[in-house]
Amino acid sequence: MIKLIPDKTKNSSHLVQSFLIVCFMAAAVFILLMDSPLHIWRYGEASTDSSVFKTVALMMHRGYMPYRDSFDHKGPLLYLINFVGDCISAYRGVWLIEYLFMLITFVAMYRIARIKCGKVLSCVAVLTASSLLCDFLREGNLAEEYALPFITIALFIFLDYFINGQINTARLIVCGFCFGSVCMLKFNMISVWIVFCIAVLTDCIREKQYQRLIKFVVPFLLGVCVIVLPMILWLAIGHSLKDFWECYILFNFKYISADAGISQKLGQLFFYAGNTVIFSALLISVYFAVVSKKFSDVAYVCYLVLTVCFTALSGLPYRHYGMMLVPATVFPIAYLFAECRKHDVITGVSVIALLAALYFGGNIVLPAWVPSVEKAVERYEVRGDKDYSPVTQYVCALIEENTAYDDKISVYGQWNMIYVMSGRMHASRYSYQFPIGRVNRSIMDEYFKELEEELPRIIVVQKGHYDDKISTFLKDHHYVSLWVENTENPVRVYQYVN
Repeated sequence: MIKLIPDKTKNSSHLVQSFLIVCFMAAAVFILLMDSPLHIWRYGEASTDSSVFKTVALMMHRGYMPYRDSFDHKGPLLYLINFVGDCISAYRGVWLIEYLFMLITFVAMYRIARIKCGKVLSCVAVLTASSLLCDFLREGNLAEEYALPFITIALFIFLDYFINGQINTARLIVCGFCFGSVCMLKFNMISVWIVFCIAVLTDCIREKQYQRLIKFVVPFLLGVCVIVLPMILWLAIGHSLKDFWECYILFNFKYISADAGISQKLGQLFFYAGNTVIFSALLISVYFAVVSKKFSDVAYVCYLVLTVCFTALSGLPYRHYGMMLVPATVFPIAYLFAECRKHDVITGVSVIALLAALYFGGNIVLPAWVPSVEKAVERYEVRGDKDYSPVTQYVCALIEENTAYDDKISVYGQWNMIYVMSGRMHASRYSYQFPIGRVNRSIMDEYFKELEEELPRIIVVQKGHYDDKISTFLKDHHYVSLWVENTENPVRVYQYVN
């Protein structure tokens, strides 16, 4: 009797290939994130949004709570991520979390692509989809960035279920956990669950598999509770639950409909839908849905369309909103590459598919990634150099010289980098007032009321924000000018003297 001996060489070769692919993904992510001012080799100023999140984390380190003591309108998970990042290393520690989250996203996108095509083409599909990040990432440490791994993992679970029938309790719990995590970051990024949960429900009802539906729901809800309940409990213990509801839910509904009209929303819709990668993914998805008539392909078209709509919902011209479209594009591209390999290259369909694959590589991947690589080299050459604005440095130096560590200050405008660099807490609940003061008019009244109660040692007026309201307050409470920038619409620093 002949015994078959497992081919260890083949297994080890597979492991080596997998290791090399992960290394390739890790290098791509490292290059992509070198543009971040929080990169471990850089000393740059965090972006406007990023500095707000870091300010909330700063207040948390001093024992204060998000929402109740420090206003912002993102989910609590975002502030916890920044809090943990500061625990790893002050200011730049959160970059390591960014890197881990983005690497998980790339690997999950690769797994999605592998559902349809081989290893090499899957890498090309990932690079094509991730080329969007070269434009949409916008310096990082953003809610959309942290949502990417959760969205991508959930998308893989849904696709593997519909295409290969692969599902188990662990995957359902993970899918629910991912849903809860995204809800705790930014709730308008849940299109993958809206579409595919409805698709699963429809599929089960159509096949009269009601017991299977119950088996799906319970582990999914368990996964949601694992992440959501601890956060709700934490907010409740910190007496911040009511403020969470007002800031995260009620305010965001006002924010979505505040300034942008239908024309702006349509403009953003066409902007995202007109992007080459996104438009190609839409066309490919529609084509395969029409040709195959598969339920899963139709559901995918609905998912892509809804994601584009959610991205453009606010009508605001912030490109980082487009990040949640990145995982949605990788599957249609991999689908196209897979069809390319199925047909004889002599046939017309295969020639078109092959030309499309070459187009993606030559006209999308290279033009997007080559500048990123060049920029990464430039960043490496000047690693360690401080890239802080001279004005920011000078203002923070003034604050440190004229205040104690526990003194509170206030910045009038939207310049939270001052709190982050000086390490000083903000006196009012509102560390910034624009544009939120235009969305909810009562915020400005609350801000000046709290300012009057606290009378912070230093008030910084951001460039272009000196108006009658702040001018009157400074005069009425006898603040003296500490420094005025020698430019048009200058930065102004005022000190309170008892």
